[in-house]
Amino acid sequence: NFTKSPHALICGSTGGGKSTFIDYLIIEFLKRKADVYICDPKQSDLSNLSLFFGQYSNRVVGESNHIARVVREVYEEMNLRYDTYIKNPDVFKYGANYIDYGLKPVVLFFDEFTSFRLACDKKVNDEVMKRLSEIILKGRQMGVFCILSTQQPNAESIPTQLRDNLSLRVSLGSLS
Repeated sequence: NFTKSPHALICGSTGGGKSTFIDYLIIEFLKRKADVYICDPKQSDLSNLSLFFGQYSNRVVGESNHIARVVREVYEEMNLRYDTYIKNPDVFKYGANYIDYGLKPVVLFFDEFTSFRLACDKKVNDEVMKRLSEIILKGRQMGVFCILSTQQPNAESIPTQLRDNLSLRVSLGSLS
């Protein structure tokens, strides 16, 4: 139930099954009619899903600047939903969430998060981290979810503030 465990961290060593598990999650979210966005900075299997996304192929990205654009789009969608439903007194319902407003979930998959942080320049990293932090901190109510994957989920790869708000954690393979 991703409304109760809205954001996820998937970790595991190379070959541990992270990408296979993410493939499964993508299929499950698509079955639920979610808007899916995929960031794959290693430009491996997940980035090739753009071939299957047709008109939505711009939602599957691998290069740093494109990743920043996708994160910005998801962030702007979250804020648009807040402006439309939470900040609008004519529509606002106390205690309501995206389901009550008839909104589809929006899911941002971010594979190999550490690779992105190591490979991109500081300006792009700072922009992505700022927006990603806000998505993780306040996206749940408006149905905007984030799933990060990495090999090492330590404080260097994922800041503690973010990691503590990833309520579902899946470990695959042998971890130290």
